[in-house]
Amino acid sequence: MAEEKIFTMNLRREILKKPHHQRAKRAVNATIDYIKRHMKVNEVKIGKNLNDLLWSRGNRNPPTRIKVKSIIEEGYARVELPEFEFEKKKEEKKETLKEKLLGKKEEKPETAKEKIIDEREKEIKEEEELVKEGGVKPVEKQKKQGYSREEDVMIKKRKTMARDEKPSHEAKLTKNK
Repeated sequence: MAEEKIFTMNLRREILKKPHHQRAKRAVNATIDYIKRHMKVNEVKIGKNLNDLLWSRGNRNPPTRIKVKSIIEEGYARVELPEFEFEKKKEEKKETLKEKLLGKKEEKPETAKEKIIDEREKEIKEEEELVKEGGVKPVEKQKKQGYSREEDVMIKKRKTMARDEKPSHEAKLTKNK
C-alpha cells in the first residue's frame, strides 16, 4: 500500500481570484492543482465527501481552508477528507466461459412498437391457420370485433360528415356575407 499524506490547503488565495459565481469550481481545480504539485502525479481523483464539502455552501462561498489526505494508486492520486475512508473500486463482473460461448441470455429490450408489431404478426398467423383449417371464416372474425363491414362503413361516414360540417359560428359568418 502506498504512503498516505495529509495536507492543509489554503484555498482563499485561489478563490478570491475568481468572481463569485465561479468560486466553488475554482476551489475544486485548486485542490487538484495542489495535489498534482505535491504528490507528483498527472491525474487526481477527488473523493465524494471532499467534493460535497467544497460545494456544501454553494457556488459563491466555498471553504477557505481544508484538511485532506492523499494516496497514490496505480499512477493517480486519490484525495479525501481525513475522517473518511477511500472508496473501494467497483469490481467488474467477469463473463464465464459458458456465457461467452452461448452468448448472453439478456438481449436488448424491445421497444413498444416492436412488441405491437410482433403481436399483430402473431394474430395474423393465427387467423390464417384458422382460415386454412376451416374453423373460422374471415366474416366471423369481424363479428367477434363487434362490427360488420356495413357498420364500419357507417362509422366512417359519420366521422367524415362531422369533419365536413362547419361549426355554428362559421355558418353564421357565411350567412351574414
